[in-house]
Amino acid sequence: MKISGVGATVLAIIVSSQALLSPCPNVRGPSVSYNTAPGWSYVKVVGGLRSPRDLVLDSLGRLLIIEVGVGITQHLVDAHGCIINTRLLISRDDLNHGICLSADGKTLYASSPSSVFRWDYDLNTGDVGQNAVEVVTGMWTSGHISRTLAIPPHRQDLLVVSHGSDMNIDLDSSNPEIARAIVKVFNISSAPAGGYKFVSEGWNAGYGLRNEVGLAFDGNNMLWGVENSADNIVRTVGDTIIDIHANNPAEELNFLGDVTLPNDNWYGYPRVLHSVEARLAVGPRLPSRPAVRPSTHRGFQRRHVCPDLRATRTQLPGALSTARV
Repeated sequence: MKISGVGATVLAIIVSSQALLSPCPNVRGPSVSYNTAPGWSYVKVVGGLRSPRDLVLDSLGRLLIIEVGVGITQHLVDAHGCIINTRLLISRDDLNHGICLSADGKTLYASSPSSVFRWDYDLNTGDVGQNAVEVVTGMWTSGHISRTLAIPPHRQDLLVVSHGSDMNIDLDSSNPEIARAIVKVFNISSAPAGGYKFVSEGWNAGYGLRNEVGLAFDGNNMLWGVENSADNIVRTVGDTIIDIHANNPAEELNFLGDVTLPNDNWYGYPRVLHSVEARLAVGPRLPSRPAVRPSTHRGFQRRHVCPDLRATRTQLPGALSTARV
């Protein structure tokens, strides 16, 4: 089963060649319908959540959901994927995105904009210890404040934390010592009293990553990340300004690699942004200049369009313009 959060609704989605799943008792259907690929069906299992951002299942099938302004709710799931009991596990209005469990299921981690906390977690009862311990502190508290958390399958002593940019185009984040638009790693087996200082401690798993909300390890324990690129982008062709923000700059899928070793590679943001199908939007003879709306940023340079390539990169001040197939 794959569980995914959509708005204030949680859906249980299962691969099936059979008929659609039966509705969960006493749960109103989705307010919108979803198109699924052949062999996939879905059912709404709970609604009325307050900005659910991330979730995790413990080994006994309890679903833990982090809700902005609420804390962490715990839901018992039956064999059909439906919720049969719900309770508020942790009441903290500062928790806002990241959540993960240790491999043995005995430690729960969650994040606020500024910190990562841990609690003892009792698998038998589903209860948590009364006292939260700060594991990481001192993160920037404006801009992109989602903090995705991940623990490598083969190194349960490490905690990966992603930190987004301060704004749409955060030029200062091109310096990794600022520790924004970055993914960092911390050894949680030896966390200092009071927690690690995010900016100055731990090691890098890559920077120049605008807001690496999606993190996942592959079968070789290598880390991958996905991010949503810059907003408010327009293209000027002659005297015409075209809003291209719906599809450009493109999403990025980044290979971050082995998190047991420092990765000080720069992944392009904020000075390089990707675009998709540039040749469809701009003919080979037309000059093209991208720009962020003036209220956001005025620093774009001329864009170098490669009409025969499926994707190009947008140049920002001080950066080389490159292209990729």
